Amino acid sequence: MLRRTGRCLSLAIVALLLAAPAAGATFWGKNGRISLNRAIEHSPDVFSIDIFTVRPNGTGLVDVTPFGPNVFSFFSDWSPDGERLAVDRGTEDTLPQIWILDGDGSHARQLTDSPGGAFDPAWAPDGRTLAIEADFGDDPGIFLIPARPRHRTLVTRAQAQRVTRVTDGGFDSEPQVSPDGRWIAFTRYSVDCTAEETFDNCTTQVFRVRTNGTGVQPLTQIALNASAPDWHPSGRWIAIDTHDNDVAPNAGNIVVMRPDGSGKRVILRGDADDFFNNPSFSPDGRQLAFARWPANEENPASRIWVAGAGGRGARQLVDSPTADNKPDWGSAPKRGHHGH
Repeated sequence: MLRRTGRCLSLAIVALLLAAPAAGATFWGKNGRISLNRAIEHSPDVFSIDIFTVRPNGTGLVDVTPFGPNVFSFFSDWSPDGERLAVDRGTEDTLPQIWILDGDGSHARQLTDSPGGAFDPAWAPDGRTLAIEADFGDDPGIFLIPARPRHRTLVTRAQAQRVTRVTDGGFDSEPQVSPDGRWIAFTRYSVDCTAEETFDNCTTQVFRVRTNGTGVQPLTQIALNASAPDWHPSGRWIAIDTHDNDVAPNAGNIVVMRPDGSGKRVILRGDADDFFNNPSFSPDGRQLAFARWPANEENPASRIWVAGAGGRGARQLVDSPTADNKPDWGSAPKRGHHGH
């Protein structure tokens, strides 16, 4: 699971990201660019994780966060209008904070100032609010924050609205706001997901909660080890991945379910050769981007693939010299910017 969250930013964790199978709501629109993270090797011992964007046909690949060596951006999420990206940015020595930038990488600015770090941003459908994982110095959890705070000040605890709270040593992450803005789907990680010595016992569940913090309910059982929820733009389905930390049979599946957790069905099934995770619906609702990881330890690098929303017609999106992960499919901006 650490390979997905990127909470620890040491070179050891970067190596884990590269060496093992990994693990925003999508809003209606015309299909635009897909963002993804990519490991960049600057020298044998110096890495970065950058956010790239690419057209759905695999052309026009652009690095939009060329922040330099030893800077890490694991997560990205497109604004509903396809104009902006919310990303995290951290270094070996500093915890990640949320940044906002234009879809072409310009006008990057820091948004949060969270003592314990801020991770995994997800836009709300109003385009003015972000759901994030953060630790502002009290208990960690999911928070709602303004995407454009007054006077362009950094967002602190005073401006953040708590949605969930974790007190048992685990953490909540991967928030995704529903297309109607009423719910947040998220992943709850057990305390065993935070320490290397107990990582084999790491368990995850997908939950949903109202944006006011009420109505918390699990959508998956612990035995499924589900994570990485993404809302279909209709709001009628949620895609998740299952068992991507190799602890159960049928590892590395992508599953869709109704918003209440019912009607689960596998659309991409992992096997002895491949694991699938981190799904993201296309804005037209007809396709799905996801990460595909080979189970072969001699060639562990992940690639981003695209398939029909039912799992058929899978094709690789773009090749990579290292590893690509965490796709997010954005809408084409009406003004036609960013190479759409």
